[in-house]
Amino acid sequence: MPALRDLILARARDVERRPVPCPELFKGTDVSDTNLYVRGMTVAETDRWELMKSEQKNSGGMSAMKYWRAHPVVMCTSDKDGNPVFTEEDLDAVNALPIAPIDRLYWAIKSLSDGEPLEKKSATASASSSDSPSASASGTSTV
Repeated sequence: MPALRDLILARARDVERRPVPCPELFKGTDVSDTNLYVRGMTVAETDRWELMKSEQKNSGGMSAMKYWRAHPVVMCTSDKDGNPVFTEEDLDAVNALPIAPIDRLYWAIKSLSDGEPLEKKSATASASSSDSPSASASGTSTV
């Protein structure tokens, strides 16, 4: 039997992905599969995202938090084969997309990152202020 360490570290290669329907992003195209696929954030990605949020809060207040949803979406969205759809250079373009599909992608990423069912996240999303740019400055929330 493999050592406990090996079993745990093997999880880095065993990434759960979830399809998210985004038909609005494909209107007027001949794309038949309108799903994008997301995965949860890694420890390194979460640390980088939280550092970015903290730096933005410190440098320009809440108005500087312009990539709140776009950054996780850029980092964790792929096509059906697992190829990244976006790069860091796409942050402004992703920010300009309609909110509905980006919000679905964001909440699916958050659900996979937090290990909580998406249904619970969706039901509490509007009631929760800790996951939005208007959250307290404690910076304790994850994606």
